[in-house]
Amino acid sequence: MEAIIFTAQGDMRQALNNLQSTYNGFNHVNAENVFKVCDEPHPLIVKDMLDDCIKGDVSKACSVKYKCLKIVIYVLIQIYIYYIRSIYLQVIFII
Repeated sequence: MEAIIFTAQGDMRQALNNLQSTYNGFNHVNAENVFKVCDEPHPLIVKDMLDDCIKGDVSKACSVKYKCLKIVIYVLIQIYIYYIRSIYLQVIFII
């Protein structure tokens, strides 16, 4: 149910469409199937990727486990670069 709500983003019509599409495609509605049908990355995968980037382990965030999320990886790398750049600028202004 949470996956349906998450993917619908507050739109009841979209929630019903996602539910119907998931059932028609898999004959079983669960979170994994909902995210597959709606073509959205699972929030836990995105969280793991963000955690890896925050730790500075971009290579782990870009590992084989996450290859299906090329766009998200690109965005995460851009966030990481922005984060490093902002720290660098703060250090320059302090010195």
